Amino acid sequence: MARARLLVLTQGRLDRLDDLVVAAGAERARVLRLDDALELFSTDAEDDCLAVLDLDVWVVKDGVIAIDGAGLLLDGVLVQESVLIPPSVGGVGDAWDDFGYVGIAESGEYTFTCDTLGPGVSDHVIVRNGVIWAREGDVLDGETLRGWIQGASLNENGELAFLWSVEDAQGPNRQALFFENEVLLRAGDAVDWDGDGTIDPEVTIVSFAEVKALSLAPDGTIYFVATVETMGFLFEAYFRLDRDGTLGESYCNANPNSTGGTGEVSATGSAAVADNDVTLAAAGLPPNVFGFFLTSETRGFVANPGNSEGNVCLGGAIGRYAGPGQILPSGPDGTFSLVLDLTQTPQPTGTVAIGAGESWNFQAWYRDTGAFGPTLNFTDALEITFTP
Repeated sequence: MARARLLVLTQGRLDRLDDLVVAAGAERARVLRLDDALELFSTDAEDDCLAVLDLDVWVVKDGVIAIDGAGLLLDGVLVQESVLIPPSVGGVGDAWDDFGYVGIAESGEYTFTCDTLGPGVSDHVIVRNGVIWAREGDVLDGETLRGWIQGASLNENGELAFLWSVEDAQGPNRQALFFENEVLLRAGDAVDWDGDGTIDPEVTIVSFAEVKALSLAPDGTIYFVATVETMGFLFEAYFRLDRDGTLGESYCNANPNSTGGTGEVSATGSAAVADNDVTLAAAGLPPNVFGFFLTSETRGFVANPGNSEGNVCLGGAIGRYAGPGQILPSGPDGTFSLVLDLTQTPQPTGTVAIGAGESWNFQAWYRDTGAFGPTLNFTDALEITFTP
């Protein structure tokens, strides 16, 4: 799972554009003033500029999208509030309304967000390169888009990060941070509060700031502002989220092992079953011990099974990656990894293929040394939701 790491605590709430604006693509995060706000809408190339302009006419809805100083035409029609969206762009009888966030890359790729308005239709949308790319009610990464878009940022590579409320099992308007069509963080998720590279489960996101303080750097790093809760107190803070290709959501605290630390499981690759590209890794283990990975479709919790030192965080039918070449040594650095075959996932009765839409949980079992001699231990656990 991508881990959000605290950068700095803010002073008071950020509820105005001139309080904090972060320039996309900056090598180092910078605090900008309102005078620098146009940097959000432009790149290093002087001839690429995207902006929302108000026309000097006596109409209530007069905003237009302009690129390089000229009104944007899609299918020959000016992109202007109250003007019908052409079907070729994705219109369904609705008109442009209330333009929001805009961004443009050096390549000329661009995006903007807005509402739409029409008979029986009032949706929030994201437009990318002349086509409606996402519309309220669409499903991205298993989440149904609801409500409004709270922020968006396009980096120099044409990649997009955005904040949009979603409907899931925890409620109809849960804020979620996306990179392209992948959910990275949601309100309620835990963050790395002390900057040690691990998630602190007692510190969770309450809400993301609804200001233009979301920034996606060229290397995929995301900067954002969020309110978090810890020990009953609320703090507003500035975070960095490193997109390092990791997958899944960590859960279940691991007990300390003989190193004094705890074992962690992580995954890299792709959550798409069609790619069949997932590698599990266990780290923070004692050196030169053997272990293997476990998997189940069900979460669970059993403390110290068989008088071991750790906790089993899986439930239901638990499979073991204990076949030839799958029982692994941790080596001198206390780590081991395994490339999975998603079509051959172990279960007690044999192997099964993981399907799109399924969520699977993973954990590592390993040998350890306790106060009374040799024992067993477990890492934390990881849940991955797979897509087509």
